[in-house]
Amino acid sequence: MQLQKIDPFYYLLRYIILKKFFSTNIKKHQTNFVLENIMKHRQILWINVITLSLAILGFISGQINDLNTVAIGLAAPVMFLGGAWFAVSFGGIPKNLLTLAMTITFWIFSAFSIALSLMITTLIFVTPWHFWPALIIIYIGTVFACIQYDTTDGLKVGLDEAQLRHSRAALLFYEKQGINPEEGS
Repeated sequence: MQLQKIDPFYYLLRYIILKKFFSTNIKKHQTNFVLENIMKHRQILWINVITLSLAILGFISGQINDLNTVAIGLAAPVMFLGGAWFAVSFGGIPKNLLTLAMTITFWIFSAFSIALSLMITTLIFVTPWHFWPALIIIYIGTVFACIQYDTTDGLKVGLDEAQLRHSRAALLFYEKQGINPEEGS
């Protein structure tokens, strides 16, 4: 908890990116999930800073000859990992597997955000400065939206399981009432 007091990413996540979650009517367990997700994304952002710093040192020192190839090569991981990360929905995860789901999304989002960060940085190195504002807005918008989406999706933990139980109970009720929902009568 002490690190929160000095961690700029905690403040960015808590008071800018995910601020609206705390001004809505969410339940205590949902607030706890949002706070836990902030810790997850805080770690991911720090991993990003470290890996990106090392990559920038490589770019500046000229150790990579063809930055265009790097940018093109990073497009595939960004698309694959982004798709995989969005495909993993917390709604299909039973509540008792939340910790596992948090670990899975931590690693997938880490890989996605690192690939995206490297790709955008590489593009900044190979394009005229006129493109930089657009690249930065694309990057910030993507990262903010992904973190908000991940947090919103996380609030659906166990939803599919609950819907399945509700649907089964409804079908039993209809059967007892002599109603066949498939016929509409």
